[in-house]
Amino acid sequence: MNYVAAKCTQCGASINIDSSKKSGYCPNCGTKYFTKDVTINNYSSYTYNESIDGKTINRQAVLEKLLVNYYNGKFNDIDNLKEYSFKVLEVDKNNELANFIAFKELSDKKEIVNLLKSMNLKIGFELLLCLLNIADISSENIATLDFNKITSGKLSDKYLELQKVLDSIKKFPFVNCKIYLYPILKINFSSEQKNELIGFVMQKFPSNRVSIIRVLDQFASQNKGFVLDQKYLDMINKQKDLKMQLEEKKEKEQERLNNQKKESSLNVNEKKGINKDKKFRIFDIFKKKK
Repeated sequence: MNYVAAKCTQCGASINIDSSKKSGYCPNCGTKYFTKDVTINNYSSYTYNESIDGKTINRQAVLEKLLVNYYNGKFNDIDNLKEYSFKVLEVDKNNELANFIAFKELSDKKEIVNLLKSMNLKIGFELLLCLLNIADISSENIATLDFNKITSGKLSDKYLELQKVLDSIKKFPFVNCKIYLYPILKINFSSEQKNELIGFVMQKFPSNRVSIIRVLDQFASQNKGFVLDQKYLDMINKQKDLKMQLEEKKEKEQERLNNQKKESSLNVNEKKGINKDKKFRIFDIFKKKK
């Protein structure tokens, strides 16, 4: 058996995990744990070549998972997080993510944007979406990011990973749907793959369809090689028709208000003219009496 020292995520007691088993129970509080989850959150027990469930630990994957858990409030020990990043830098001094964690303020939006613009950054989609959300990145900045270079793995692997990430989220925690759309649209997926992934976003953001359609329309007009499904084209056309109807309604209302204003002005002038005539008539009568 290969035991790994860790801590129970429920009571904090020190426990020895049998890495050959997928789960176990804390001897102190009786809480069931899953080996992968406990060891990920107690990374200090890792050696770089250690094997868990027959798989060699990928320090980059561990680093990403820890940072995601940190941003989601599941892992709050920032000192140990930075300590592990220094361990990674000992064997990989050019690791962009480890350098970011070790030397930067993790909640600084500008630093996160700079990290995402780094030429050597390679991360998975779970962390990418998390960073985009934390940075509250603008549409202009999102549009300038090279998601083909930022994301790790082969194109086929990227598609499967993004599909898995999108499908696993029951309710999207992020408000800005563009965070999800731009990576889908800008990575060199096929049109068929893009349309399928767009479908996931549509399902998760039913109240943001107007914004989604606007982004799709803009992207499709700028990228002629991208072929949108007919159902999305129909949505775009419907949205354009509604926009035209609203503009026409707005123009008619403005015209009505302008006419009303003119009529009101004419009425005021007419009343002024009548009052002026009355004034002159009274003056004439008074003059004759004199």
